[in-house]
Amino acid sequence: MRQHFLSLREALVALIRYFIMKCITTTLALVLSLQVIAQQSDLSVYDHLLSKTWLAQGSWGNGSPFYQKIEFKYNLDESIVVANAEGYIDQEQTQIGPRNHGIRQLDQETGEIKFWEFDVFGGLTQGTVEIEGRTMRYHYDYGGTEVTDEWKYLNDSTYAFTVGTYTDGTWNQVYLSTHFKEVKKPDIRAMYDFLKAQLVGDWISPAWDGQLLESWSVDRNGHLRQSAQYTEEGEVLYEAVNKIEIVKGEIVLFTVIKDSNPKIFRASSFRDDRIIFENPDYTNPNRVVYAFSENQGFNRTISGTENGKASTYTFKFEKLEQADKTE
Repeated sequence: MRQHFLSLREALVALIRYFIMKCITTTLALVLSLQVIAQQSDLSVYDHLLSKTWLAQGSWGNGSPFYQKIEFKYNLDESIVVANAEGYIDQEQTQIGPRNHGIRQLDQETGEIKFWEFDVFGGLTQGTVEIEGRTMRYHYDYGGTEVTDEWKYLNDSTYAFTVGTYTDGTWNQVYLSTHFKEVKKPDIRAMYDFLKAQLVGDWISPAWDGQLLESWSVDRNGHLRQSAQYTEEGEVLYEAVNKIEIVKGEIVLFTVIKDSNPKIFRASSFRDDRIIFENPDYTNPNRVVYAFSENQGFNRTISGTENGKASTYTFKFEKLEQADKTE
């Protein structure tokens, strides 16, 4: 009987120990989960910036231009935020290309978000990020001056962007004031159809000491194709062919001047009346802009750098007699 009683007591003790260990395990799991959630919530201010492209343009206080296009993404199991930005990549501020690569990470010891920003010139800017709601302030040292970059939340597609010196909620000096706006994804097919409607036909433009004649058509595959001749006093000095196609969801311009290497430009910006093609890997041209007017003409502006200086040339095309250009 006594032995039976001891067995029951031992079983009860074992059961109590089991429940105690179960509670401890559950509590530890809950604490760890809360820590993970806390870490994620500290970086969650970037959540609504992800999978979007943000663009800001303006002028610094000294009149020099500012341009930045930036995209954010999580990496390393969402423990860091990576920011890749395009901007001016030359001292003359004429070429746009990959300029900055940034990292934002939660410091587990201090609870602060820290950032590192590497630029194409070999520089490194680092500091801390202050969060207030959806507004972010980047604090850092720049040449001995404490500078703040503020992304002030206005709505889900717009931030007021200010650079200057900031103390106790007050701007002491402002170096730059503009807005970051979400770049809306264009309707690629609609834009391509618009290009077809605008370009098909025969065109002429003054060019240097002669004229440029070109013909745009739509081939059997639905692609835009162009043939061009540059003439002076009736003599053909060079010939070129171009085509514009949709490749992997992007509008791409292929251009080949006879006896020269082909060049490829990706459409980077759209408006109702223009399309911009760019390729920062080239020097000149690295940018081609088609701007359409209401009088059925269009301008094509090519720009880049030549001998270290900015180079821009605009062809002003007028339409010749309309013909059926479908091959």
